[in-house]
This record gives sequence, structure tokens and C-alpha cells, in this order.
Amino acid sequence: MFWTDSNIVLGYLNNDCRRFHMYVANRVKEIKLHTDTKKWNYVTTADNPADIVSRGSSTSGLISSPNWFQGPKFLHKLDISVYTHSNKADAVLPENDPELRKVTSHATTRTSNITQKFNIYSNWMTLIRSIAILKKFARQKTWKITETTPSELQEAEIFIILEIQTTAYPTKAKNKSLTKLHPYVDNNGLVRVGGRLENQTDLTMEEKHPVLIPKHTHVSYLIAKHYHERIYHLGRRSTLAAIREAGYWLVNSTGQIKNLIGKCVNCKRLRKAPATQLMGQLPEERLARTPPFTHVGVDVFGPFYVKERRTELKRWGLITACLYSRAIHIEILEDMSSDSLIQALRCFMAIRGPIQTIVCDNGTNLVGAKNELEKQFDLAHPDLKQYLQKNKIIFKFNSPNASHQGGATERLIRSVRAVLNGMALKFKHKMDTKTLRTALCEAANIVNNRPLNATSIVSPEDEIHTPNHLLTSKRSTLVAPPPGEFPDENLYSRARWKISQRMADEFWLAWKTEYLNSIIPRQKWKTERKNIKVGDIVMILDENVARSDWKIGKVTQTSPGKDGLVRNVEVILGNRHIDSEGKQLQPPTVLRRAVNKIVLLLRS
Repeated sequence: MFWTDSNIVLGYLNNDCRRFHMYVANRVKEIKLHTDTKKWNYVTTADNPADIVSRGSSTSGLISSPNWFQGPKFLHKLDISVYTHSNKADAVLPENDPELRKVTSHATTRTSNITQKFNIYSNWMTLIRSIAILKKFARQKTWKITETTPSELQEAEIFIILEIQTTAYPTKAKNKSLTKLHPYVDNNGLVRVGGRLENQTDLTMEEKHPVLIPKHTHVSYLIAKHYHERIYHLGRRSTLAAIREAGYWLVNSTGQIKNLIGKCVNCKRLRKAPATQLMGQLPEERLARTPPFTHVGVDVFGPFYVKERRTELKRWGLITACLYSRAIHIEILEDMSSDSLIQALRCFMAIRGPIQTIVCDNGTNLVGAKNELEKQFDLAHPDLKQYLQKNKIIFKFNSPNASHQGGATERLIRSVRAVLNGMALKFKHKMDTKTLRTALCEAANIVNNRPLNATSIVSPEDEIHTPNHLLTSKRSTLVAPPPGEFPDENLYSRARWKISQRMADEFWLAWKTEYLNSIIPRQKWKTERKNIKVGDIVMILDENVARSDWKIGKVTQTSPGKDGLVRNVEVILGNRHIDSEGKQLQPPTVLRRAVNKIVLLLRS
């Protein structure tokens, strides 16, 4: 006989082992294997001698305990031979016992509608072939089936269309929404379009009376997708014509085909326009009132072919544009090396003074010049290094292939080229380097004499403000009304600094009233678009190759502006060089691009 003061234990022993978690279930199973559960009984804690030592007791307490030496009193009066299990009603486990397994029941419904099975297919011909094989198996009772015949494929197609028509139009009665099509049921039970072409003799039966395909079905999507791919992803009208010619009439075909083409990745690769985003705010360098050529944009243009004696050489022009005054300075580059660029920048700073910020593209010579300057800073004497770091030139690189981000400089290159094209008419032979340098200086002077803003001159006294007003402190004889704190008398003062200050102050006023107002409106990209996100699949625009060969990649990083809009992203390109285990043999290529140089294919 076994006695315990735990009703929980008695509840475990009087239940199925499978109701409990593994630990308890194994031990209950072991106890039932060696004992009879009917011989397990309940004893109160006060009468249980095992409880004395399980809770801990002193030696004197153990000696004075009658239960420890004599046992419970009720056992002396109990006839074990006729004893039956007691307190069985109390050995009931609560429903929230932690050792009980959680039982989850699922309600399932069974339907005989086979059209739901069609949804697992992504190809129309695969669906027809699968149904044909199943019907053939049902007849032959064997999976050793030969190729399906055209008649078997046609039978399977009729079966599929019958199923979806029965689901959509269960009574085969005339549907009010299809009244203008005048549908009827043919000999195979298919619902066809009646129409008004019965007397036309040149068309086939399928063309005059196409099969009606209900809208919002997976089969209608598969048919539209099949014929859209068959005509190599042409537009909506061509896809609809191919479907009608094949003998199908898709209800609400226009909306369904339009939705299909809008989601087709290949159509996006072939025709989708590059992504756009709201044009950003002008940078601080273009709006700060600073001395000329403090913040500049740098770019290289050319090449120009010059003749030195009997040798024909290449020369390039380095244009440096002041982002504030819109003035330019041009130096000649003898080659596209970093050393030549550094020498040109030194000549520029010797004439125009130190600069703080250079905004440029990712030309190799520009990046090399930045790296070379940083290397020289690291090798300099500590005191000199500290001074150079304090006055260090900051390079700001635009995104690769994003010429619009350097538009302030690119537009001035166009103006310089226009002047040079006019000068070229006077030179019948190739120029030498000295002549080219003179031509570039004259072109820079002409561009610096252009008006800041295209304003109409009404009065002969109206002053035209040009960048040269600020650079040379020279102006025409006609003087505009004096703004600011410096009167016109200062123009005739012997203190030359007052004259310079007067010219600079007038230039600032003209810059605010004429030029600044002209650059407030956005010329394009006027609408805010949904941001490109990390994980989006995009295609890299490359004007040098065919569109079908543009690279496809995945966005790994975005660069939101201060307004939270993403205009630059980093894209990792696909890599086909992998081993048998799928590991890349070459490091992946990561490109940084502006959003207008990518085409969004799929969103994450």
C-alpha cells in the first residue's frame, strides 16, 4: 500500500500519461509500471510520518514524535485486507495545472470546388497539362503516362473553363451585367459571347463567339499573363488583341490587363521611367554671404586638341565656379592625373585666395587629389598639420552619374563652351597651349560679365549686375540708386576699402533682389514621391548599353535628406560567381546612385 498527502500526485496517477508534459509523463508511466494505482491512498499531512523529515526536524523533536516510531493511529484500526481507495473524488486535477499539455482544436471545412486548386499554378499551359495528366490517370489507373495529345489538352481546357463558369454563373442563366454580350451556352456547356458577328464568314468560331472568362478569377489572370508573355510584353492593346484572337473574352479585361502590366517586372525593365523625388533644398554653400570663391564647385571639361610643333596633344579645362557669386575661374590641365589637378588648384588659390569647400563629381583625378591632400596632411609637421587641419579644404562628392547634383557648375561649362565655339570660328588651324590658355581666360571673363539674372532694361540708367562687379570692384559709369549704409560719395573717396565695401554691398543687394528670387521655384521634380527603401529591387540606368543589359541589384542603404526624402541610395549588384555551396567567389559590387538613375522593379 502507498500513502501520500498530495492530491496532485493522486490526480497524476489517475490520468493518462499523454496528458502531461514529457518529464511528468515519464515518471507517471514508471510508477504505473511497478505499482497498482488502486493501492495508492491519501493521508493527511498531520498523519504522514514522512512529512516530519521532509520538512526538517531536530533530534529531540524526532524522538518526541509518536508518528515517527508508531505510525498514524488510523492504521492500527484499519483492516487492510478489505480496505478500498479513499478520497478518490479529491484527486481531480485543475484545468490550469502547469503540467497539462495545451490542446488546440482546429475546425476544418471540406469543399469539393476544384477551382481553388487552380490557384497554386502560375502558368496557364502548366495548369492545362496537369489537368490533362490527372484525367488520363483517372482513366488508365497508372502513373506511367505518355505525352498528352492535343485533343487531351483541349479536353482539359474545356474542363477548367467549365469549372470556373459553373462557380461564377451557377444557374447558367443570363447575367444582367453581361446583357450587352448576349451570352449563350454551346454544345460543350461553355458560355460564349453571342454578339452580332454571326453572318461574318471570314472569322473562326472562336473569334466570332469567344469563350466568356469571369472576372476576378485566377484563370483569367493566367490567360492574360500567358498571352502577354507570348507577344513579348507588348502593351495593353496588343495583349487584349492576342487574347481575343485566341478565342477568350475576359470580363473587365481592360482593368485586369492594366493591373497585370503594372506588376510585370519585365515590363518595368523595358519601359518604366526612372524614379524621381521632390527636388531638394539648395545647399548652404549657395546661400551663404561669403567672399568670392570660398565655396566652389569644380569640374573638368574637354579635351581640347592643341598642336605643339608637330605633336598633337590633349588639354583639359578645370573650371572653378563660385557657388555664391556665380563667378568662374579656368585653369588648364595638361593631363587627367591627380598631380596635375593639385597644381591647378594651387594656381587657382594663389590668385583667388583660400577656399573652404569643393563640391565635385567622382572623377578619378578629383578623388585622387582629395586622397593626396589628406596624405600630405598626415605627413606634415604637428604644428603645420594642426594649422592645415584647421583650414582644411572639405571635399563634397556628388553621387556618381548624377550630373544634376552639380548643375551649378555644369551650366557654366555650357556657357564657356558657347563662347569657345564662337572663338573657334576665327581659328582655322589647331591652337597651341598658349593660345588655348588665352582663349579660356577670355571666355571666363566674358562669362563673368554676364548678368546675374535675365531682367529687362527699361531705363538707360538701369545697372546690370555681373559677377565681375564683385571680383574687380569695377562698374560702368551709370550708377544705380545707392542702397545700404555707404553713399555714392564713397565712390570718389580716397579710402579704397570704402569703394570695395560699397561695391560688395551693392552686389549683395542685387544678388538678393534679382538672382536669389529667380532660383526659388523648382524647375522639375515638383512632386513628393514614395521613398526608395532598403530591400527594394532596382535596375541601374546605364546610357552606354542597351536597356535589356542594365544591371539589377538590391538597395542596401539609403541617404535621407533633412526633409526625410531619399535622393541617394547604395545598390549591391547580383553576383553570378558562386561555388557549389552557393558562396560568392568574388566580393559583390556596391554602387552609389541618385534615385533618378535607378528604375524601381519590386518593393520589399
